[in-house]
Amino acid sequence: MKSDRLLWWGYQHKSGTYQTKRFFSDLDLQESVDSPFTVATVGPFLATDRADAIRKTKEMTKIVLERGFCKDNVHNYELIKGSGQYSGIPYWKCKNCPKTIQSS
Repeated sequence: MKSDRLLWWGYQHKSGTYQTKRFFSDLDLQESVDSPFTVATVGPFLATDRADAIRKTKEMTKIVLERGFCKDNVHNYELIKGSGQYSGIPYWKCKNCPKTIQSS
């Protein structure tokens, strides 16, 4: 069965370009966060296709760069529907900023 919404993640490169990739594990995000060439990393998030993922990456990185994440790390999480359907591990996204966490 084909899903119409897949998990993606993205980042803004130091050069100003935006990159998006399909999300498979937290290792993807960690390598991006640790890179000296990454300005901001966001995700995982649901998107219908690559164009939608790029649009969301631009929106979310703008929020992170302008406002940062929620003050004092107090987030208002909601389940990303369908996020655990393949891996069995659901993800939660803050309603107020681009912060995402994995259920343990």
